[in-house]
Amino acid sequence: MLNKPIDQLTGDDIKRLITDRVREGKAIDFKSQLPGSSERETKDFLADVSSFANSSGGWLVYGMKESDGCASEICGVSVPEIDKEIQRLDNVIRDGLDPRVSYQIKHVDADGKDVFAIFVKRSWVSPHRVTYRNHNEFYARNSQGKHQLDVSELRLAFTLSDSVNDRIKKFQEGRIAKLLANETPTPFDDSPKVVLHLLPIESFDPATRHDITPIDAAALQPMLAGGWNHRLNLDGFLTFAGDEGGLKPSRSYAQLYRNGIIEAVTSSVFIQTDKNKYIANVALEKTLIEALPGYLEIQRRIGVETPIAIFVTLIGVDGYRVHQSAKFEFRPTYPIDRDVLQLPEHLLERYEDADPVKILRPMYDLIWNACGYQRSFNFDENGNWITRRDMGSWA
Repeated sequence: MLNKPIDQLTGDDIKRLITDRVREGKAIDFKSQLPGSSERETKDFLADVSSFANSSGGWLVYGMKESDGCASEICGVSVPEIDKEIQRLDNVIRDGLDPRVSYQIKHVDADGKDVFAIFVKRSWVSPHRVTYRNHNEFYARNSQGKHQLDVSELRLAFTLSDSVNDRIKKFQEGRIAKLLANETPTPFDDSPKVVLHLLPIESFDPATRHDITPIDAAALQPMLAGGWNHRLNLDGFLTFAGDEGGLKPSRSYAQLYRNGIIEAVTSSVFIQTDKNKYIANVALEKTLIEALPGYLEIQRRIGVETPIAIFVTLIGVDGYRVHQSAKFEFRPTYPIDRDVLQLPEHLLERYEDADPVKILRPMYDLIWNACGYQRSFNFDENGNWITRRDMGSWA
């Protein structure tokens, strides 16, 4: 059970906990009853959940009795409606911890008895705090069970979290520096670039490796590429819009790293004339909105865990302007005043929350801000992205 995805959990797995005399400890905890709605029970439940997230992850199994620390009897739990109970537990976890943790809940029928299993993933953005009713405490786990973090343990937890953040920032800045120098995995057009980075937090654990063989060239599509080639390389799997010999430089590529990172680059949204340099804003925004879900699906398929830091960076854009159509009475546009436009990242905590429009809109607004506009004009008053057919071919 401990090595099995929760969505594949069966009644036989629950019974095997008894036959194998699985012992409670750092990775699993048995409970005979589900937590009630009292303040004490709710806080204790949240302490259990956060303790797993702040340690190495693990399981809570409700409906299981223990004897001398080992699973001994499936007693089951009694609930009026299974779906409503799962929703209740969801709400408690969502509202009672900060930041949110990643977890899954499943009901299992074990010989006619209702068992609830909760798998809490190890967090890469710990420590998580119990905030319910202003509790404001941090918990972790060891072989004896959960315990409250003392000052030194809490300081170490924050230090480790900061260390991961520093590694993410260092990696992203290092990649931008190489792209500025046109050091790319395939010969690339020497022009401005849009860079999309999807950086899973788990990827910065040196031991993280994923099997990339299930991914084919059709899945890892470079942005704005009508056709593309592909190959394995030292870093992982690469697709690119260009010839295999590099005689014709590419204008787009997507690199999947073995640790789950994805880097996608295109230069096809920039237009330069004798007098002006433009960003084709509709093409840029549409391209990223369409590409992001596909890349996240690839990461999900190979087993990448959230959270994932999503970055968009524009390189070589000093003097470029957001293109405006003569049909719109906008204020005068201004050129971008720097070569690299690094936009604040979005931290995706769950794949279920991956709405590309909501994720990317704040970044788009900042690009337009850099050119003197209040916001991106490709959104309606309700925040929906719209395609302006009358923006002109450069838009």
